[in-house]
Amino acid sequence: MEDVDLLGLNAFEEQVQKLGDVNSRGETATRLNYASVMNKWKRFCKYREYSESPEERMKMATSIDVIVFLVYIIETGRIGTPVSLKNYYTRFSAIRHQKFSDAVPWTKTQRKSITTYIFDIFAQKYRLSNLREPASVIDFKDLCTILETHWERLDLFFKNGCMRLQFALAILIHAYTATRPGAILYGLPHVPDEEPEP
Repeated sequence: MEDVDLLGLNAFEEQVQKLGDVNSRGETATRLNYASVMNKWKRFCKYREYSESPEERMKMATSIDVIVFLVYIIETGRIGTPVSLKNYYTRFSAIRHQKFSDAVPWTKTQRKSITTYIFDIFAQKYRLSNLREPASVIDFKDLCTILETHWERLDLFFKNGCMRLQFALAILIHAYTATRPGAILYGLPHVPDEEPEP
């Protein structure tokens, strides 16, 4: 018995295969972030004149080493919030865990002391702002990608101009208000593919 394609998924898969893979921006950004932290760690080790190589020093790093490294980052970089400083600590921990699986893990108390330093002591000493500005939910690049994909490349979901305009309006509202207007999308009346003739 033949498979019946009620939802048009086979046509969708064929169209996606023709378009090819979408490059992940997140993968490149993650590599760059990790490389940036590693470069800062190498400069820090050179500045502190450690006898070990940066990799060996990272493997045997203690919570005190991390705190001193974070001070170095604050004093040599542009850190405005404790959250961005904590991101450096998170990336450093991830690199250490990834490169050296046999390294001695930090205890819960040590991790908590680092976090306390970041959000309490460093925030006060270096006047890091604890106010969080609302982050945009979708940026302009993403908006252009979504609209270009559904306007020009894939016409399976929004088959006529009216549906595409409604979708574009919902996305623009989403970008402007930094919300997810799913209720607006689901509340739209169904528009038939072809207008009935009078």
